[in-house]
Amino acid sequence: MPFHDPWLHKGQDSPLERERRLYAHTRNPIHVWRALQICSEQRDEDRSAVLPAWIVDYLDTFTGVIQEWFNERDGDDTGLADHLTAALGFKPAGRGVRDTAFAAWDQAHRDEHLVIEIRRQSRAQPEVSKADIMADLAERLQVSESTLWRAWRARRVFFE
Repeated sequence: MPFHDPWLHKGQDSPLERERRLYAHTRNPIHVWRALQICSEQRDEDRSAVLPAWIVDYLDTFTGVIQEWFNERDGDDTGLADHLTAALGFKPAGRGVRDTAFAAWDQAHRDEHLVIEIRRQSRAQPEVSKADIMADLAERLQVSESTLWRAWRARRVFFE
């Protein structure tokens, strides 16, 4: 049975579609887990609900990686936590301590708020250049202009 998004079916904005788009763009697994939580809550209302294919694909990949690790470990559980974390995509191997899915989530959340403010100011002052808006916001929000521009380039697609 294929997945039917109840929000899209009702002509509403879908939190599942938003999480799918964010996951496709960022590859941050937190979006998969948020979508899984949304589906679980939806399943409380509709016991026949199935998971979207993109969530199942993520879980299948994780399951395959874990099964492979268990088959090859020779009873040695050293590194299990690191392996699970990497397999889930929360901290890919070779990345620094601060380079986790959670740190990326925090930055994305901040960037979304910055982009919302940039759009709000742009709409309120259409005659003002984007560069002037960025300069003003940088001063008012106490962030660098480069941070604002980076957020704008990375996240604006989700607000168009």
